[in-house]
Amino acid sequence: MAESHGPEDLETPARTTRDLNPTTHEILRRRWLARAAAALDLMCDPQNENQVMTLDRREQRAVGLIRDLTVWLLPQHVHTASGAQSDNSRRIV
Repeated sequence: MAESHGPEDLETPARTTRDLNPTTHEILRRRWLARAAAALDLMCDPQNENQVMTLDRREQRAVGLIRDLTVWLLPQHVHTASGAQSDNSRRIV
């Protein structure tokens, strides 16, 4: 069966992170959820409710927030994953 990576996967947390011990996994999960919640708060800030914002501007904001989350998550995962090796094409600091 093909592996699915759709939005429905986000609703049910995966418990298949074999590279992380449960304690490290839960700490990383809490940190990720806090950052994702902050991104959602920025995206849906009530102070901006009265401002007219184009769809393009909303998309730019969403993409920027997702990029910030990605930039945070990748090094966290590489740091905590056992045996993670870089292909040396790009160094993660």
